[in-house]
This record gives sequence, C-alpha cells and structure tokens, in this order.
Amino acid sequence: MPKPIRQIMYTSRSVRPMTTDDCKEILNSARGHNKRNGVTGFLAYAPNGTFVQVIEGDPDALEMTYARITDDPRHYQVTTLLDDNGDQRLFPDWSMGFRELGEHELNALPGFVNLADEDALSDLGEGPVAIDALKSIFYLNAS
Repeated sequence: MPKPIRQIMYTSRSVRPMTTDDCKEILNSARGHNKRNGVTGFLAYAPNGTFVQVIEGDPDALEMTYARITDDPRHYQVTTLLDDNGDQRLFPDWSMGFRELGEHELNALPGFVNLADEDALSDLGEGPVAIDALKSIFYLNAS
C-alpha cells in the first residue's frame, strides 16, 4: 500500500515588501529543495505582503520542508491552515507553482501556471480542501 501524501497549506507575512528578484530567489530555492525532496506545491505572494503556500509530498520530507519554511527569517506569523493526508498530489507537475511576477517574467518561468486565469483554476477540479481554499483566495483577488 503506498504511503499517503501529506499536504500542508499555510499563510505568512513578509518582513518587508518583496521585489521581483526576492520572489525569484525564493522560487528558485524552493524548486531546488523540492526537487531533491520530492515535494510539489504552489506559492503565492500578494502585494499586501501575504504569502499563501501549499506543499505536498512524503510525510517525512514534508516535515523537514515545513520546518525549514517556518524558520525562514523572510516571513513571520506562519499560520497553518491545513495539515492533512491525501491519496494523491494536487500539484503533481509543479515543483513550485507561483503567482505575483510581472507578465513577461511569468512567461519565462518554466512550469508556471497563472491561477489568476479562471481556466487554470477550473482545471484544478473540485473537492479537496486545499483546492477549494486556493480557488476562494484567487477568485476573491480576481474581482
């Protein structure tokens, strides 16, 4: 029987406004760590300094990943919204999806999926709590 996939969704606040370069640095670092540890997920940064992230993977790998995230000095008020086990990954092809860069930078990032696009959100399907939470966050921000 395969091991369950652990999924964690959290929010946090940046200690200072993030520039495009700051976001790229975070994204590139996350993708490197995630690839080595078999972690997938999604990261969003809102202009008000709020991060929203979903990470998923092997429970032990996710424990280490989340510990590293919570210790990162670039953010504070890390609040876990969801910590659950699932049968399958919600973001199997995303080493780390991301939202908040300018349009020309977005198109240059391999594997980027724009969740401001309603078609991308509808492609995620229905059901899992993390997907419903992401949809509610991005549908609200789109209006």
